[in-house]
Amino acid sequence: MKLKYGNIYLCGFMGSGKTATAKALAELADMDFFDTDAETAKIMRRAPADFFSGGRRKFRAAESRAVARAARRGNLAVALGGGSLLAAANRRMVRDSGALVYLKCPQKILLRRLRGAKDRPLLRGYAGAALAQRISSLLKQRQKHYLLADFAVFSAATAPEQTAAAIMKKLGMAPLEPVQDLAFVAKMAILKPSRSAAKRASSTRGCKLSSAKAQAKSAICSRNRRF
Repeated sequence: MKLKYGNIYLCGFMGSGKTATAKALAELADMDFFDTDAETAKIMRRAPADFFSGGRRKFRAAESRAVARAARRGNLAVALGGGSLLAAANRRMVRDSGALVYLKCPQKILLRRLRGAKDRPLLRGYAGAALAQRISSLLKQRQKHYLLADFAVFSAATAPEQTAAAIMKKLGMAPLEPVQDLAFVAKMAILKPSRSAAKRASSTRGCKLSSAKAQAKSAICSRNRRF
């Protein structure tokens, strides 16, 4: 796990909550938010729904440029495009510039969230059983890359702020602001805190913002020195 530049990358299938969680993470950890799909849209001057209109190769090249821009910066909470890790160069840039977190979400939840979506070019023209099969096929192609993450959290049963808090806890970072039911969050993710840890999490909810902010920055700096 590397946080050389302090970036935290969120990977996962489309609809898993990467953008919402990255925004919440940026807010809680005093980081800047970065969305590779949004950056790719700027590079291509096209809406996400039209990403493939110029050809898939052109889109993937623009996506790699977006990932490179994130890798060159620091202190970012990055929402990666669902297929960003398909390219070996992108995987290297991510691994060399931060920690990678996989947002896991059951296929049935993904299907519910993606049903009727009009801004997902890879799902255009699919519905019903065909859509379910399409999601299953794409997920199978990408799963091995998602599993390269430093760790995974389940994003289906918690709010973005709670998922972000679970990620921070795993990385040893304290949220800038109190997050409700932090002990529950840890349980719903892959974290299993002891009773004393849950008690400590509860007792810190009223901490002042300045103190929590210093802890979050200290966590990143300390981890940076390790690498």
